Amino acid sequence: AYPNIKDAPGPIDMAIIAVPAALAVQALRDCAEAGVKGVVMFSSGFAEIGEEGAAAQQQMREIAQASGHRLMGPNCLGFMNIEERVFATFAPVVGAGVVDKGRIGLVSQSGAFGGFAYSVARDRGIGLSYWITTGNEADLGFSESVEWLASDPGTDVIVGYMEGCRDGATLRRALDACRRAKKPLIVCKVGRTEAGAKAAASHTAALAGEDAVFDGLFRQYNVYRADSIEECLDV
Repeated sequence: AYPNIKDAPGPIDMAIIAVPAALAVQALRDCAEAGVKGVVMFSSGFAEIGEEGAAAQQQMREIAQASGHRLMGPNCLGFMNIEERVFATFAPVVGAGVVDKGRIGLVSQSGAFGGFAYSVARDRGIGLSYWITTGNEADLGFSESVEWLASDPGTDVIVGYMEGCRDGATLRRALDACRRAKKPLIVCKVGRTEAGAKAAASHTAALAGEDAVFDGLFRQYNVYRADSIEECLDV
């Protein structure tokens, strides 16, 4: 054990930050100074709770951009690399059994939904390559994860759960990457109603946006839009 990550021997590939919100920004700054390449932040209490939290989250974005490391989260359940047996998550579903290794990549903005999808896939015997939850997306988000999976030789199909989108250009680039790679993308996009959009905003601070715009974008890029995770996995 070390009093600070800066005292730990390097190089450090990845750090997991699981501290109270008041300590999270400094912990991320320490990781940047230690030269950590990637950070997964479980800590919550940021943009999803209000302006003060959003300001702290903006600090995180600036730290990540200035240091060149990548941040997943905050307010996320982390990720799993099934091939390499990396379980950078506190999702309790793993305790009931590890999903089969497969060629389907799963990306979810919601950790809870991602955990449910993992359970359904495991119970159906559907193998996964990666399981990724993005939470509040201060840096890495749904679109970057989908685009990366489009280039991953171990992934043939991508399943996604979206609550909203903060950058339309990045999303279009991700959808185009899937199309060019000839990898089917199946998305469950919530927030069709006003109530659903409000729920998404309070959950991961997602901006749900006009649903018809998403429908049109998905049709343009041949994305299959499913109404549930069961339908996603059926397809």
